[in-house]
Amino acid sequence: MNWLKRAIDVAEMDGEAVLITVADVKGSSPREAGAKMLVLPDETIGTIGGGALELDAVQTARNDFAAKATLKDYPLGPSLEQCCGGFVQLVFEGIDQSSLNWLKAWRAATTDNSPTLFATTMGENTEIISQAKDEKTTSTILLDNTLQQYVADDRQPLWIFGAGHVTKAIINALAPLNFTITVVDQRADFIAELADKPVNTCHNNVACREVEHAPTDAMILVMTHSHAQDFDICLKALLRDDLSFIGLIGSATKRARFIKRLRDKGLGENTISNLTCPIGLGNIRDKNPEAIAISVAAQLLSLRSQLSAETSNQTEILAK
Repeated sequence: MNWLKRAIDVAEMDGEAVLITVADVKGSSPREAGAKMLVLPDETIGTIGGGALELDAVQTARNDFAAKATLKDYPLGPSLEQCCGGFVQLVFEGIDQSSLNWLKAWRAATTDNSPTLFATTMGENTEIISQAKDEKTTSTILLDNTLQQYVADDRQPLWIFGAGHVTKAIINALAPLNFTITVVDQRADFIAELADKPVNTCHNNVACREVEHAPTDAMILVMTHSHAQDFDICLKALLRDDLSFIGLIGSATKRARFIKRLRDKGLGENTISNLTCPIGLGNIRDKNPEAIAISVAAQLLSLRSQLSAETSNQTEILAK
């Protein structure tokens, strides 16, 4: 969250900034509720959708950096030269030293497993309401005159085995998109090349031993330099029943050979069916590392959306 780091810096230095939050949407809109943008005198961080909506919002923010929380309505129609047909409500909140407490609590909620409920009442500052919840789904609700935001570390854990060219391209594609990425490789020099990347790294001469450390619901990508290593990692991963995705880079031929070996190891067809190989979108044939990364990223984003929808449906059923 680049906006959060910069907001904390501004608050600590007593600078000027306004945080804009999409509080509610109806119909078609460029961003979802909860999307944020930090506006500073000479730059912006993040986006609430671009276009005329964002231009107007940025100007509104810069007209009053010291404002307490205010709510503004934006019909996405002729007045903004847009034809989305939707309706957006934005909250504007000035950031100053008094914001430090909730900003740091927000950081803890997203990084230290400290889920927290925040409330922003119009005309006032954001307050910390509760840190007792344990759900892992972030939500934003505009209720009466108060913006309620439940914040949790809802980043999708992604473990990549192998630190080659495709892995680096996948990191570039997915790191900004709410994934927490861990890369495992037996080659220390390849791990060292990731020092400036926003990922966790693990150097282990026997990479498959790290599979057991991947958290529940993690996505696994297997793409080492060794087919023997790939097989050992896939075997370990398939023996778990709590991973959300196990993907192996390779061809249909590699898949067939791995499936035969997995059967020889005694794995059943239901278990083996959890292995996805090849990975990525089947209609993209380009083998450039960046193209493969985009294809795989699209696949994982689609799966994450599907898993999120299933979780929401289960929550709604339980609430009835």
